[in-house]
Amino acid sequence: MNVSYLIGNGFDLNLGARTSYNDFYNYLKRVPVVNKDVIINEIRKFSNDNQDSHDINWSDFEAAIGEFSKIYLDTPDINKTDRIACFKSSFLELHRYFKDFINNENIKIESFIKENKKISEDIFNSLGNLDAPLESTDKLKFEILKPIFDRDINKATNSKTVYFIDFNYTHSLSNILTMNSNRSFTFKIGGTHYSYIINKSPLKIHGNCGRHIILGLDNVNQIASNLETSDMVDVLIKPIINEKLMNSSNSYFSKRLNSSDLYIIYGMSLGETDCRWWNLIMENLIKNENKILIIFDYLSSFQDYLITFGKTDQVKLKILAMYSKEIKPDLKSRLMSKQIYVVESSENLVKFNGKKMYEMERHMVN
Repeated sequence: MNVSYLIGNGFDLNLGARTSYNDFYNYLKRVPVVNKDVIINEIRKFSNDNQDSHDINWSDFEAAIGEFSKIYLDTPDINKTDRIACFKSSFLELHRYFKDFINNENIKIESFIKENKKISEDIFNSLGNLDAPLESTDKLKFEILKPIFDRDINKATNSKTVYFIDFNYTHSLSNILTMNSNRSFTFKIGGTHYSYIINKSPLKIHGNCGRHIILGLDNVNQIASNLETSDMVDVLIKPIINEKLMNSSNSYFSKRLNSSDLYIIYGMSLGETDCRWWNLIMENLIKNENKILIIFDYLSSFQDYLITFGKTDQVKLKILAMYSKEIKPDLKSRLMSKQIYVVESSENLVKFNGKKMYEMERHMVN
């Protein structure tokens, strides 16, 4: 049985990194812009007008760029050539600032990890210790997962590989896996330990620091119709960017997902700007009722805890809604009750003893 972890920005945030959209917005407030930077000016205007902008995640941010392109470019009676040129220039300027922002944060993250070896060991161990985050979900732990792992434990010829698919731009996960490269990866479920081979080179689906940072949308339906035939698709549509860079991430990602039996999503917002991957997972679940998806969802407050049960169904329905084909009621029932599981308090999956990055920064300042 193969296992695929899909890791998002929540991983870095749990380290204490300042890599949220709101952190980037605060960074943008300090950079010089001119009137032609229409996207950055729109971001500033939106954030100033909306007090809840701190709740925006990266997928929302990318989707908003696509929606703004439609408003800015699909308006009648405008000079579309000039507008497209202005939009492209503004997007490239935004991308430059975003790259600088991520590179600066990555330097801090790498320093934090390398200077705190024990923290990297704790995180490496916690990724396989499913007992802690599944403490209150005995059905998932004992009735669903444990029999699957027990069934494969004595199959020497059976593939038992853990894949990491990293949606982050930073090198945090890569560094942690590299620092623990001489150690075996062990799942702990229901008090039983299961040894697995680990692929210690995460697949970077969105590029990475120091090379190519891929920021944009999933497909041309998410951008202005005027851009579909322009060269903007080469800088806005993420799968196309991967192909242009001769990056094999798309095909490798597909192969790893297709060969996996268990999917674990951590620290991700499940947005439409990566919907082709949620579609691929859904296709695998539909074709094989023995495949399982676990989504670790973050509880930000006690109020969230009070609405946990309703929220878990909302998360399930969100990923089902992004599937490109119709899902009949009986199939929907099977997926929601037997194959898709949402676990709250996701911070328990990535745990470590010690201060987080922002706590150390505050301590240094004081």
